[in-house]
Amino acid sequence: MNVTNLEAVTFGVADMASCRRFWQDFGLLETSVAGGAAFACQNGASVVLRDLEDGALPPAIEPGATLRESTFGVRTARDLDEIAAELAKDRDVRRDPDGTLHAIDPLGFAIAFRVARVKPVAAPELKFNTPGHPDRISTRGQFVKEVRPLEMTHAVFMIDDPSKIVSRERLV
Repeated sequence: MNVTNLEAVTFGVADMASCRRFWQDFGLLETSVAGGAAFACQNGASVVLRDLEDGALPPAIEPGATLRESTFGVRTARDLDEIAAELAKDRDVRRDPDGTLHAIDPLGFAIAFRVARVKPVAAPELKFNTPGHPDRISTRGQFVKEVRPLEMTHAVFMIDDPSKIVSRERLV
């Protein structure tokens, strides 16, 4: 199965105004989303904010403002179907009208999969000096007034008790 990228992370938040300001200051571009706010990297990966009391959100893994779902991109619709079949062996799987799959992993994290929507972006060539490779001679470093993150490359999941990790074999 060809999982290719992180498409979106969705948070339930208590203070929408502060959270919006944080992602604006971080350099993500605000886009429209029904029932909340969304902020996109240049490749289209996004951070989605919704009120933590929004009944449409997946269940929280801890009290308060927290991650509510991680959405991963896959190469093809066939990959999506294979993931749906595999997940359906031991959990409920829901498919949105747009094809996005939703499920809960063994630790209670909401996960989703869809055919990847992100677009490749080219990073600017950076010139800097390193030992043995003087790429920037007699020139000043470039001053950047504002940043625009290119892509979202990973998410970190904190698991406080490794014994909570349930192997698939223990689920069946």
